[in-house]
Amino acid sequence: MREQRDELVTIEGIVVGAATDRSPVVTAALVIADGALPIEHRASFDVELRDGRRVTIEPAKNPVIRPTRKHAGPWRELEHHPVRPTGDFHPDGHVKLRGEWIVPGEPVVVVGYVKEHEFVPETGGHREAPERQVALVRAIAIGVGEDAAADVKKAVKDREREIEARATPKPHASNTTWAWRALGAFVLAALFVFVELRWHSGTTGLALTCVIFGLLFGWRASPTQMFPGGAVDKDEVTDPGTMVGFLGILLVPLVIVLFLVGGAEKRDGVASAGWIMLGLFPIGRIVLGMLAKPRAEAGSQVELPASAIRRWILVLGLIATWIAAIALVAPHVSGDGPMT
Repeated sequence: MREQRDELVTIEGIVVGAATDRSPVVTAALVIADGALPIEHRASFDVELRDGRRVTIEPAKNPVIRPTRKHAGPWRELEHHPVRPTGDFHPDGHVKLRGEWIVPGEPVVVVGYVKEHEFVPETGGHREAPERQVALVRAIAIGVGEDAAADVKKAVKDREREIEARATPKPHASNTTWAWRALGAFVLAALFVFVELRWHSGTTGLALTCVIFGLLFGWRASPTQMFPGGAVDKDEVTDPGTMVGFLGILLVPLVIVLFLVGGAEKRDGVASAGWIMLGLFPIGRIVLGMLAKPRAEAGSQVELPASAIRRWILVLGLIATWIAAIALVAPHVSGDGPMT
């Protein structure tokens, strides 16, 4: 075992257990005549090192395992395979397992991050602290079988390629549509400003809302990449489409209601109050995504424009609109505005 300064380690040993035990990590499919049934589960397992010590391996959310395996035969044999496929098939029916899995009792090489240490028994003393050793590792790449050392290198490279592919900007199919919507929002904002300057109708707050959605539509129209970098857990990704929908559902009705009930002298302020309440959520997610250090583990991430210029226009523009909203509301809460 070798440990690097960034707590990334490589563990070599034997998976504890018998070959007939259930596989602790599986990403595979049971291939039958009319299709394929996915099989996937992950559980922690122990690896016994050459010195007899055991280290617990906790699979990450998307560990890369190599090699990809195949196993074919009659159902009566494969239903007892360590992968533990389930189904109701004829005992003599031919089926096939295809994918990645770990079999207890086989050699493995694990690359992962140290999550816990433990003290080494009978070390240290009154003046010295006991020695510490790795006890728990979160695996990001695993090589299995007799060629585990070579396979784990392939797993690491494949994982790096997957991360790079996720970070590569991917144009949305509706880029042009969203770009036109962004332009329309900015034009509408200019129209509301003109109406305010010409007739003092209290439409500044509506103009501010249009600017906000112009920025959001521009975000939706831009090719994006993940911030911070690293493996992606799709359930925890803030994407521009979801954010536009979230604010469209909550902010637009709120602004319209406040504008209608605010009265001529209050409309500028009350129509901006909605962004003060809701704006910190998208602004916070975006800023945290930009400032967070790239990490290899899955986690809360955000899709932001791949272009640095567009990215900064988005974040600085949203922050500026939030400050402008405060400026519009402040006179009404300080006692210096027309509400007094």
